[in-house]
Parts: sequence; structure tokens; C-alpha cells
Amino acid sequence: MDRTRSLSQSERPLTWLFAGDSITQGAVHTRGSRDYTQLFRERLWGLTRCEDVVINTAVAGWGVASLVPRVEERIVRFRPDVLFLMFGTNDAAAGPDGTPRFAQDYAAVIGECRSHGIENIVLQTTVPWLAVDPEHALEVHYLGEGATRAANIQALRMLMAHIPAYFEATRVAATELGVALVDHYSAWRAVGPLIAGLLNGGFHPNEYGHRFMAHTIFRACGMWDDASWTCRLFVPIEAPGLLGTTRA
Repeated sequence: MDRTRSLSQSERPLTWLFAGDSITQGAVHTRGSRDYTQLFRERLWGLTRCEDVVINTAVAGWGVASLVPRVEERIVRFRPDVLFLMFGTNDAAAGPDGTPRFAQDYAAVIGECRSHGIENIVLQTTVPWLAVDPEHALEVHYLGEGATRAANIQALRMLMAHIPAYFEATRVAATELGVALVDHYSAWRAVGPLIAGLLNGGFHPNEYGHRFMAHTIFRACGMWDDASWTCRLFVPIEAPGLLGTTRA
């Protein structure tokens, strides 16, 4: 993360781009509050980086394979100085046998970005889920009726069973591809059962989950300041040591 930390102190305006799925898009589950990319932009303002641009090109329902043929459209044309990527949640529907393809697709995306001069790339693990009943979860996250509902229930069962393999696959990909990593999964696991207060319906970060994700990025990027309003936004957790208690 050293290059990203140094860039956050650069005197020239920067472009920061976030790509991913519905979590990064901030779809619905923030319950009207800012998502983590918007909080990141707000933190930049607190650092008097008012000319920086933050772009969010995430698409709900996407896995990294969805991005492969659309890297030019979703990333390259914006020429970001720093690129944050977060996938794994939807990809987990492919089960453990899908992790080699997951790594290959990440390599393809990062290779194309690098070929266009985008070098400062950060992978992010996605966040853990609660062990929820898929049928109950679908009452919170309406996903259709009949055959569509049955297919979505099965997809959720696959995701819950296999998403841990994609946390590890993301870490391995970051190491093998030589890019930085923000490990949200480890930060959330340190919170223990209190992660229930960070999720809407058991598997999408709510407004508090997005605050916690933003705070994890701030710490990783050297942007944390106890006096910052954005860093002091309330998060209902207590994680001694590494994370502390975040509240305002």
C-alpha cells in the first residue's frame, strides 16, 4: 500500500476509481446513507483534496468475469491514478472449482489495466455473511417468484457455502499479481458476532457496514485521523487492538 499512501499526499489532483458488484455500487442496502466510496470521497475533502475525482463504475450482480470484456468502458477510459477492485460475492456461485477462473479473470483485468499505464491497483476482499436461511433472506431482498425464486434460493445456498474460498483466492491473487490488498474479511472477522449489526439481511453491508469498510480503507491508505468527522462516524462494534471502537 506504500504507493497508495504516498499518492494520497500528492500535490496534484488524482482520480480514484472503484469497480465491483452491488456492495461497491452501494445498491439499496445502505438505507439512504452514503456508501463506502462516497465516504472515501468525503474523507478526501477532509484532507483538503477537493480537486480529486472519485468514480464508481460498479454494477450489481457482476462477478469479475463480467468486467473482463468491459475493462475499457468501466476503467481504462477514466485513466484512474488508483484503482480499487472488489469481487467475490457473486463469483462464489461457481463453487470452489471456480476459483482458478476467478484468479485468471483478475489477472486479465489487471493485465489490461497495466497495459494502459494503470499501475496503482488495490484488490479488496469482500465481506463475510451471516449464516442465514436463504428463504428468509429473500423476504428481505426480493428476488422474484416461482422458478426465479427457487433459482435464487439455490444461488444463495451456493454463495454461503463457498464464499470463504473466494476470500482466500483474492488474497492469493493480490500476492501473485503484485498488487495491494485491503482485507475487509479479516477486519470483519475480528469483530465477531457483532457483524450482524453491519449487515442488511445477513449478506449486504448496511450503512454501518459501509462506514466500517471505509474506515478499514482509511487505515490501510494512511488516511485515518481520530479528529475527522468521517473517521468518527458511528459503527456499532468493539474490536480491541487492531480496530478499536468507532463511534461519534
